Amino acid sequence: MVGDDIVEHVFEIVTDAELIDSMGEESREESAAIARRLAAVAELFVRRSGALADLEWCCADGCDSVAAQVSAVQNISHARALGQVHRQPHRQR
Repeated sequence: MVGDDIVEHVFEIVTDAELIDSMGEESREESAAIARRLAAVAELFVRRSGALADLEWCCADGCDSVAAQVSAVQNISHARALGQVHRQPHRQR
C-alpha cells in the first residue's frame, strides 16, 4: 500500500538528533495547545457562572452546564469534561 510506504519511510532522511528535536518541539506545541484549550474552558466557566448563579434548586449547576458543552465539543465523557472544569482556578469578574 502507498500509505504504509509513506509512514514507513517518513523519518529515513532525518538524523536521530533531528528526531529528538522534533519530538521536543511537537511536545511543546502540544502543551501550548492544551493550555489554550484549558484557558478557554476556564473562560467559559467564568462567563457562565454569573448567568447560572441564580439557579438555586436545579439538578445541574454551572460546572455541569459548562462540562456538557466541553464534553460535546471535545467529544469526551461528561466526567472527563468535569475534570477539566474543576481543574481551572475559578476567578470572579
